[in-house]
Amino acid sequence: MPEPGTLFFPDDYTPDTFKLIEIPPSVEDQIEECQQSGFTINFSIRGSREEEAVFCTPNETYQLKEVLTSNSLFVVTPQPDKPVALMHGAITDGTVPYQIVDKLNSVVELIQIPPKLSKLSQLLCTTLYQGPSIDSEVTAKQTLYRWEDLQALVQASDEEIRCGLKEINAICIEGYWRMIDPRYLSVVLELILSLIHAEELNLEALEPTRFTKELVDAEIPEFIVTHCLINFSNPNSDDTLSLDKKKVSRFIGECLLEERKDQKWPEAIFMDTWQKKVETFPVDLNLLQGLYYTEVAVNRERYITYFPSSSLPLDPAARFRQLFLLKPKWEAHEILPFISDLALGKKRDALLLKYTRTVTNGGVTSYTSRQRLM
Repeated sequence: MPEPGTLFFPDDYTPDTFKLIEIPPSVEDQIEECQQSGFTINFSIRGSREEEAVFCTPNETYQLKEVLTSNSLFVVTPQPDKPVALMHGAITDGTVPYQIVDKLNSVVELIQIPPKLSKLSQLLCTTLYQGPSIDSEVTAKQTLYRWEDLQALVQASDEEIRCGLKEINAICIEGYWRMIDPRYLSVVLELILSLIHAEELNLEALEPTRFTKELVDAEIPEFIVTHCLINFSNPNSDDTLSLDKKKVSRFIGECLLEERKDQKWPEAIFMDTWQKKVETFPVDLNLLQGLYYTEVAVNRERYITYFPSSSLPLDPAARFRQLFLLKPKWEAHEILPFISDLALGKKRDALLLKYTRTVTNGGVTSYTSRQRLM
């Protein structure tokens, strides 16, 4: 049995000093694993004054949701040496005074959410690496970001930020993270593919040094060649690389769409042009999910238009409004890539229920706006 005690508020009591966080099982498991292995684990709260703060583990991001409780919880510390004269009320022999540090009327719940990675592109797009000849001009006029800057500004865990940087083909140059201009990266990739075809190299066992020697003569820095190879390949156990055909196809397909971003592509012509660009590599519109939307003309011909999900607002209401202003009806497989970064699982289903109406015709599920858009 705990010792009986008396609670008291100190004269300098300051409320709202503490927050009680209820951790989910996944976070609890991480803590226990680290305790058993003797390692430490770091958690962080991330977000600017204009953003809702998020809780980050090393590899996951959580929304912080404050829930009011019906009973108050006291945070106390024992004060065995506290003079009796300072206590309020009588104290019986043997009791221990406990100083109230804080009174809690709520609990903070952690709800896992997708990382908010769109800010990476927003931060890095002003300093695109376009080659060594003009790089000093680019960096002299704009803000550059180190790793710790991205940690402070991007609402995502460290692992998710690293994955996001890889997704946008970012590279660390002299301690600063930079995106590579897609046009410049396209030139480098085409030179690599040309060398592969010219020398009939094995796509499953590429040696990076073979390319750096050749492309340096084309005034492509060695670190850019190496970065391009690594980003578009998967590592083998013998230090060679296996070219990722799908990632190469996706990048080239996106470049084609972006070249005519203000125009509609007839789908058949786009697919034919894309296939000629990548030759024997696979082409499938599923590789470009979240980068385009489709329309069907009166003559039933299908058109596709460049429309990256990263350009959409993060606010769900604004996101759905913009989607339905663009296109009044979306099939399920069309709209999901454009809302996947808003929520996970049932939370995403709840957003669809809140902002859309479901229409089923011939076994095909489509969504229309629940709100009037006029």
